[in-house]
Amino acid sequence: MKWISCTFFHWLQFFIVRFLLDRINIGYFEKMNNKSENLNSEDSIWPLIHEEIVKVSKDKFDDKHYADSVESAFKEINAKIKKIFTTITGTEADGADLMWKAFNDKSPVIILDDLSTESGRNVQMGYQHIFAGSIIGIRNPYAHANIKLEKEKAMHLLVLASHLMQMIDSATPGAVVPVAPKAKKAPGKNGSSKPNITVKIELGKWELRDKTKIPHQEVLVFSALNRGNEMTLDSYGILVKDNSTETEKDLRDIFSLGPAGYYKDEAGFSKEINNFDYPCEVSETKPCTVGKYMDGIIKLLAKDEYHGNVELIAYFKDIFGNIYKSKPYPINIDDWL
Repeated sequence: MKWISCTFFHWLQFFIVRFLLDRINIGYFEKMNNKSENLNSEDSIWPLIHEEIVKVSKDKFDDKHYADSVESAFKEINAKIKKIFTTITGTEADGADLMWKAFNDKSPVIILDDLSTESGRNVQMGYQHIFAGSIIGIRNPYAHANIKLEKEKAMHLLVLASHLMQMIDSATPGAVVPVAPKAKKAPGKNGSSKPNITVKIELGKWELRDKTKIPHQEVLVFSALNRGNEMTLDSYGILVKDNSTETEKDLRDIFSLGPAGYYKDEAGFSKEINNFDYPCEVSETKPCTVGKYMDGIIKLLAKDEYHGNVELIAYFKDIFGNIYKSKPYPINIDDWL
């Protein structure tokens, strides 16, 4: 994990340095130096920071909540891009997946440079990686773990967030035409029109992609299996049942296990997590499975003041609005903390 973290930040640093040096001229630094004699002071950086970042981050920074300040900045970036993406495409995406789609150099929703030139395509692809990497390597860790952040590093990250906001402001919207997903409505038992979809929720141990039996963190896996014809699932989520009340929880910000992988179930069998993009076509031979780290789910519930025994219910929703639920999965939150 340390090697992955170091590699990511070296890679991110390379792209940041390369593109900032290409795109920011000396005059910018002259103006920056004129604003303050001491650039290490937090008072000197705020005139340089994008106003939308100042709005969500400055108060937390001044209160010495440095990690929260950085988390809010990158959440604001995600929210702004998400709004643009949804407006143009009519569909939703979030997190790193949103960044890959929004800044795709083949059919971008947000255009950062002249894509008719090689240099412009390099800018588009480079910033696509920077935006996605910032979500994976900065927003997600600070959102889902109690990480201490030093003041100086927080200042550096806020400058990065500000620069990314400036890039969004100077971008051009792409001409993307939304395409409705092709779907089939599967007959259920006895010829009924409702699909015969079974949803399961179970706890497992994450394994490496090569199926070596080295266990990692606990992962909660949601799976949908359709024993009829193909059906398109539109989204998934989790319900928390506490005192007979079911409350929906948004899991989009909880770090998932990547595009695919394997986990060992409670019986010791190795199974695949496919983590398909949504909409997802589901059949008996092609289930839709999603894996989320259990510690992220527990922290979300604890933050919302859940404690003791609760039941988790996984659900999937199809494009017609039908909802399919799993049986309740009991957990004790206090035992996980």
